[in-house]
Amino acid sequence: GAATFLHSTGLTATLVRSLQDYNTTVLRLGTNAAALEKVRKEMRDKRSVASFSDTPKWVAALDTSLRLAWDAAASPPPLALKPGAHWRFSLPKPSPLSAEELRERAVGAG
Repeated sequence: GAATFLHSTGLTATLVRSLQDYNTTVLRLGTNAAALEKVRKEMRDKRSVASFSDTPKWVAALDTSLRLAWDAAASPPPLALKPGAHWRFSLPKPSPLSAEELRERAVGAG
């Protein structure tokens, strides 16, 4: 989210690791107009050159991702089930003992 955006643009001055850091940063920027303007200017300057704002590059990466997903769906891995096949599994066979006999054995073993 926001931390990724800030880190990717090099705007780490507003990244915090704790509530105390957050409060300190808010107070510093809220009481120091020059510091706040400096952060705002950095954001404006770096926003236009950030990789996430490079629309052609983003579109190319999305296109590549979609093509890879399409190719993967078109040729499933060799261990995939064939259409209409089902995984087979079996449940353990029930004990020949009755519930009462099982209870007696459990109590007697303890």
